Formats: sequence, C-alpha cells, structure tokens
Amino acid sequence: MGIVDYSYQLGKAVLEDRSDQERKAKGQFLTPPPLARFMASQLEPLPENAQILDPAAGSGVLLCAIIEQAVQNKQPRTVIIHAYEIDQELAKTARISLQHATAWAESQGILIRANVYQQDFILTYARMLRPTLFSLSQAQLERYDGIIANPPYFKLNQGDPRARAVTGLLTGQTNIYALFMASCARLISRQGKMCFLVPRSFCSGAYFKKFRRDLLDKVLPIQIHLFDARDEAFRGDSVLQENLVITMCRKSPETNSTHSVTISTSRGINDIACPTSRHKINISKFVKDLGGTLYFRLPASRVQEQILDIVDGWPGSLEKFGFHISTGPVVAFRARSFLCSEAFVNVGEAVPLYWMNNVKPYFLVWPTSNGNKPQGIRREAEAHSLLVPNANYVFLRRFSAKEEPRRLIAAPFLRINFPYDKVGLENHLNYIYGNEGELSEAETLGLSALLGSSLMDHYFRLTNGNTQVNATELRALPLPPLETIVKIGQQVPKCTMDGELDVINRKVYEVLKQEGYLPKDFPILSYGGVVN
Repeated sequence: MGIVDYSYQLGKAVLEDRSDQERKAKGQFLTPPPLARFMASQLEPLPENAQILDPAAGSGVLLCAIIEQAVQNKQPRTVIIHAYEIDQELAKTARISLQHATAWAESQGILIRANVYQQDFILTYARMLRPTLFSLSQAQLERYDGIIANPPYFKLNQGDPRARAVTGLLTGQTNIYALFMASCARLISRQGKMCFLVPRSFCSGAYFKKFRRDLLDKVLPIQIHLFDARDEAFRGDSVLQENLVITMCRKSPETNSTHSVTISTSRGINDIACPTSRHKINISKFVKDLGGTLYFRLPASRVQEQILDIVDGWPGSLEKFGFHISTGPVVAFRARSFLCSEAFVNVGEAVPLYWMNNVKPYFLVWPTSNGNKPQGIRREAEAHSLLVPNANYVFLRRFSAKEEPRRLIAAPFLRINFPYDKVGLENHLNYIYGNEGELSEAETLGLSALLGSSLMDHYFRLTNGNTQVNATELRALPLPPLETIVKIGQQVPKCTMDGELDVINRKVYEVLKQEGYLPKDFPILSYGGVVN
C-alpha cells in the first residue's frame, strides 16, 4: 500500500468510530487519494527546500501526496512540511503517516522534515495576520512555497473565538473554510501557490461578498476544477455541497488584464487525472461586477463562455424596469397558529398558501397533496401583515433540489385566475411584482418564461455557486429590454402543464433571436449539466 492510501486508511479508521453528526459538526471529511494526488500536482514545480503548509491536515493524506510526488519527480530533494491539526487523534495519526512517508522518501533519496502541530491554525496565525488585514503593510510573516488544504466546512457564529480573532476580515456569520482561505492567501511566497478543496458557495452571494474582494486583493486563480456530479468529491460521506478544487498564486504588481484561468471538469474523482474538458478564459470572464457585487463565474466550455457574453450584454434588469422582488412573508414555524388545510379556504375562513411544492416550471398547483404542508392561512387580523394582495406576480422557488435539472423554477400568478383578494406566500418563495401598479399580464408571462428558460438557467448556474436563488442575484440579473419580454409574454400560453414546457422554451429562443438578443445560430440548450 502506498503512502497516500496508507494515510487515508489510518484516518478512515479513526473517523469510522465517530457518528456522521459529529463528523459533519467538525467538518471532518478526508481527501480521497486520487483527489489528493491531483491537488499535489497543482503545486508543481516546487523549489528546492520547499516550505509546505497544510493548515487542516487531518491524517496527512494531502502531505503524503506531496511527498509521493517529490519522490516520483526526484525533486525537490528537500521538503519542509508544516501540518496543523486541531483534533488530537487525527494529529497523532498524521504524525504516524508522515513518519512512515518520511522513512520511505529518505530511502528514495528525498529528505523530508515534517512538523505536526496539534493546534488551531486560525487562532495560531490570527495575531500575526491581523495587522495586515485590509492594509498595504507587509508584515514579516512566514511564507510558504505550497499551501494545500481540504479545510473543514461549517458555519461560525460571531461569538466563536476564531471569528473574533479575525474581526475585520469577514463580516457577520461566516463559514470556517473562508477563514482558512483568507488566512493562507497572506502566507504564499512570491512564486508560491495554494490549492484548496472547498464548496463552490464562495463564488457568489452577499454572504461571501467581502471575502471575494479581499481574496482577489491577495491572490489570483490559476486553475479551477469542477465535478459534474455534486457528491463525487466525498462519495459515501453524505456531503451534498458542490465542491471544486481551486489553485491560486500570489498577486503581484505585474499582474495585468491578460491573466488567464483554466477551468477543467471531470465526472468525479476517479477520472480527475483525465479531465473531460479544459477551457482557458481571461480573468475578466471569471470576475464580473453585477450591481456592485463581484461574482466568480466558471464557464467550462466555449458555449458557456458565449452564454456569459450574450446575457452580460443585455441592457435591462428588474431594478431598471422598476420591478421589485421580495421573499414570501410567511415563516411557517412563526405562523403555525394561522396555518390550516384547504377545507378552511373552501368555506371562506382562509386563503390559499403557496409553498415551493406548489410552484412548478411555468405553472402552479394548488392545492397539492405532495407532502404535509398546510395549504391555507387563516384570514385573521393578526395574520393580515403576512398576506399579499391578489395581483400579477412571478413566483420563484428560493431553493432547488440537488438532483433538479433546473436551477430557476418560475411560474406566473395571474390575478384574473385567482378568486381571492389575498394570498399567502411561504418564506421559501421569491415573488416579483410591479412598483407603481402591478405587472401586466404579458410582463408576468414573459418574465416567467424567460427566467424559466434553459438559457437563463445556464447563465444563473454559471453565476451562482449554490442551489439557493437569492433576491440579490435576481435583482442584478441582466435581462433583455422590457419590450422583448412583453413580446415573449404575448406569444406563450397563459397556462400550461409539463407537455408544453419545450414549446415555451423554444418560443423564448425564437423571440430573442428575432429581436437581436441571441445569435441566429445559437442552439437551444438542454437543462442542467455542462454544455460543451
């Protein structure tokens, strides 16, 4: 058994005695050997006497991959390793793994000096890092030629000692993996690189807005690897985040607009050494300012890059049209006493309540027996503020299931079809409405069809790094002129079922091409997945 697999098996034996709940709470998921080897290869070439850091070492799998690579390449001849691991059992296991790897490497003519510290990396380095946060000063920090990490993923509250230690780096509640990335970005040597396995969620959203700007002040991406299957990076470990491998270099004054980023993809970890696609883009395609917020976009093919170019060029947006988007005001656990069955709606004591399950692609189903969601909300004075007037709206789900081929699921709600003066909208829905006066019927139908089209679905996936559909991102979403949206609304049906969805999608493409907002030869895209 090789040193990488040996380290992985030792760590697996430690974690097998722990419950899934405990491992998830601590973010303890080992890096599978094929993925570890791929990540180690991203740091090549390493200089002689290379200083290597793993701030969340686990059982030492990634560091053993670095050592294995040095032996295979016969360079560097000397490697100095610094491993941090907060867990006592895993730190002990990392020492055993690295001692075994060191002895093997020395028998092959490679000298390894390994140091394992059972310490919290964030707290250890915070005192040295903090003077440099958001300043131009260059403190005399220890610099590393290679930093490699699969950090833990879990949210920190503001009272956590690690969150307090880096106050000024990130605002509000954050995820601990961002602290590892932000800290390590300040520790790369001039010619060094860092490679991280992290969730894709940092690429978008207000939650990581400040972090993205700060990260780009220190480092630039070189290569990003994506997995077509969401659960492939940690198969068998019940990890549902959409993960990626990102390799970054230190930003220098010489960096200019010609900097490029390579984006590669594979089905999972077993074929990671032979990516199914490799696509190089300019840094300007990777970073986009939408409504004052930077987004990291990941086009993995020429067609995906073309999608970005097309939609980025559209002149409209919900804000420019004077439209608003809000989140449904009914929070179920707070409004529990007002929720009821559709029987109370039928006798006039309540109005319909719409949940995510009531919203299908381009049509609404009410009531629905799928699930145990109450389908009504009582007409009581105390519940008045939870209801919205009967008007034309576009309903959108705020979340999509990981297996759902659509990320954007939108449906028109037309006042004329609804025999009640009020309606209840649960908090997992977004709804779009007019500013002065309501949306017209054509605007409602056109927006629903456009947002639900495969073109917009792909654009949103490229711009949004998770399965949440936030109002902030929808407000900044580029749209064609309102006149074009109205033309779409005038040519699609007012109501539909599953069988007509393809017809509606094709009609969106047809109108966009007629109006000059989509090239005539642009193909009709399927939903989900990578477009080559």
